[in-house]
Amino acid sequence: MNRTKKIYQLLMVTLPLLSLALTFLIIQPASIIGYVLCALIGFTVYFFLWLIVGKIIPDYVKNLRKNK
Repeated sequence: MNRTKKIYQLLMVTLPLLSLALTFLIIQPASIIGYVLCALIGFTVYFFLWLIVGKIIPDYVKNLRKNK
């Protein structure tokens, strides 16, 4: 379990950076307002990824192990 915890911690650190970088690459803002919107979109994407990877999947795996 210690190994999976480290993987989750690594994902939680890299996901916001990846989501922001991808958002800036896709949209390529030209003004300050564009950068703010990109940051908001990037953190929204990160929030949903965090919700799926950090909360939903571990609970699902825990329930699968319980039901065996």
